[in-house]
Amino acid sequence: MQIARYSVQLSKTLLLVATLWLALGSASYAALDNYPEDMACGASQPRAEQTPGLQLEQLKTANGTLAYYRFGHGSPLVMVTGYRAPLSEWNSYFLEQLAQQHQLIVLENRGVGRSVSHAPGYATADLAQDVSQLISGLNLHDVTLLGWSMGGMIAQQVALRYPQQIERLVLLSTTPPGARATQIDPAVMPVLRGQVDNGFVRAMQTLFPPAQAVRAQHCFVADMFTPADYGRPAVSEATARQQEQLMQQWFADNQALSRLYRLKIPSLILTGSSDAILNQQNAQALHQILPRSTLNEINGGGHALMYQYPRQLAARINDFMADDAAYRGKK
Repeated sequence: MQIARYSVQLSKTLLLVATLWLALGSASYAALDNYPEDMACGASQPRAEQTPGLQLEQLKTANGTLAYYRFGHGSPLVMVTGYRAPLSEWNSYFLEQLAQQHQLIVLENRGVGRSVSHAPGYATADLAQDVSQLISGLNLHDVTLLGWSMGGMIAQQVALRYPQQIERLVLLSTTPPGARATQIDPAVMPVLRGQVDNGFVRAMQTLFPPAQAVRAQHCFVADMFTPADYGRPAVSEATARQQEQLMQQWFADNQALSRLYRLKIPSLILTGSSDAILNQQNAQALHQILPRSTLNEINGGGHALMYQYPRQLAARINDFMADDAAYRGKK
């Protein structure tokens, strides 16, 4: 009888815990942030490439040469871009807003644009090592690491492997590893590779929700980060294939997933409700996984959030960094 009563009580306790978890989870996702559309479309506003003295810098490593730009003032914000994306795909107005309060280090992954790779094969762990070497090579402290899309996968690996180098994470339009990930729709990959007719138009229709896709066809190019000394970026087919393999390995990496549950680094997770590449369920899963995370879901946001809402998104990131810095100052 005593065992039976214990079993009933345990069942009730587990049911209560499950109910509370579901209630709290539902509350976390009940409201979406509504940002007014803010595509600059080449407007006469300050741009990041107008920074005086801006020039491309490079760091040589055993695996190649990493290209980056460094500008702005304040605590360092290291920015890692996504699949086949050169650093010019950052929104210039978004970078300008961030650079008003932070020193930006805008990095290019190996094998992309001006970053040269000497290694034929690599995984997220290797690209994470590149980021770590850049942080140590530039002697950066109080670092916030921001990763967009595939860059968010790399950022998570940096946090897992080199937690002593990172104070904060910003994960933009990205996904957790392993079994908790909602993978990319295979039909999207030919668009991202540029292997479809009307490739640029189709890419805009994939990166942006339908209501903004037509406007984005002009705004994306007009608002790109285009330093005078950067030139025309290139991405080889070999690099694209390697990055696809890297992402598939990430989607199967349950070891990294189990370690993320214990990661103590404060994290800001940003996602759009209309992301056609990495579904917002990925951000919700990340929020459940990361113990010290904040989730912001933006109503109507697509995969390239920084183009739709450059000023609002930068302000949210600035607030996150300032709030965490103030908290640390009180301890």
